[in-house]
Order: sequence, then structure tokens, then C-alpha cells
Amino acid sequence: MKNLLASFLLLTPLVFTSFDNKAQETPRPCSYFFNVNGGTLISGNTANFTISTTHGVTIGKNLRVGAGIGYVDYGNVTTIPIFTNISYDVIHFKNGNAVFAAANYGWASASFQHKPYYYAFTETVSGGQTFSPHIGYRIKCNQFNLSITVGSSTQQIKTTFTDKPLVIDPVFAPKPSNENKNLNRLMFTVSVGWK
Repeated sequence: MKNLLASFLLLTPLVFTSFDNKAQETPRPCSYFFNVNGGTLISGNTANFTISTTHGVTIGKNLRVGAGIGYVDYGNVTTIPIFTNISYDVIHFKNGNAVFAAANYGWASASFQHKPYYYAFTETVSGGQTFSPHIGYRIKCNQFNLSITVGSSTQQIKTTFTDKPLVIDPVFAPKPSNENKNLNRLMFTVSVGWK
């Protein structure tokens, strides 16, 4: 009886330790992540910058879904995008690194960095949809990671032109004209994050 009790007391911690190790090895179905991104947007000989942060959840081993906000400089026009982010790990390596494909989609407000002045008309700008597909390589170090991505960025904006009349006449007031534009850029970014 004493031998049986001694065996029980010795084996119980080992059994619970074994279950605890298995529980720690089993990946959680969902876990929180965040990252901070910074990079450059290139169009011809012009290079501008972008910065953003994304927060979301990792679902399983490969899928990440999140939302973010950023600031993008297009030269004379700046935007503040609010977007959703989806990312899927295409290739996993034994060291924890991964190749992934991702995309951001959302809406951005727009404003002039330096409001232009014209003698004959005024010009205003408003934002629209934003979309940026990209691929990247994630380097993992414990709970932290570093990602390098390349892709494209498309931002819709609308400019409104209103003539300045020489004589103020409420009956024949000038009608504004609108012009829709797509700001297309090649995008390179580097991000640091947690999990």
C-alpha cells in the first residue's frame, strides 16, 4: 500500500506536467497581433512616404485579419486611410519565418498639404477608396517579427474646380466641375510587430 501511494505521488506531477506541455504546444485558434508599418511610395522619379498601424487576430496558423489606420503623403495631397487587412501565409519555414500574401482595403480622407491658389478658379480635394495588395517575408524572433513587403497602392481622390467670377452674380453663379483621379504607386514597406 505504501509503495502504491508513493508511486501515485511520484507519477501524478509527471502526468499533469505532460498534459501542461501538450497544452502549451497546441496553438491557440485565435491570438492577437499588431504591427507598425513604414515605407515609401514610388511613381516615376517621385518618392513619398507612408506610415500605418494594424491590429487584429491570427486565425489558425496561416490567416490574419485586422484593421488599421495610417497617414500617406502623395506630395501635394495627403490622406488618412482607415482599412481592413487580410493576410495569408503561403510558405512556412522551420525557423518560424514565412512568405505571405496580403491586401488592405478601405477608405481615406484627403486634403491638400499646400492648398493651391489660382486666379481664375478654386480647387478642393476629397478622398475615396484605397486598395493595396502586396507580398512579403516575415522574420520571426520569439514573440516579435519583422516584415518586408512589396506591392502596389491605389488611392481614389476627387478634385472639384469652381470658377471665380469677375462679378458676383447669384443668378449666374459658376457651377463646380469634378474630376476623379487614381493615385497609383509602387509600394515598399518595413514593419515591426508582436506575434
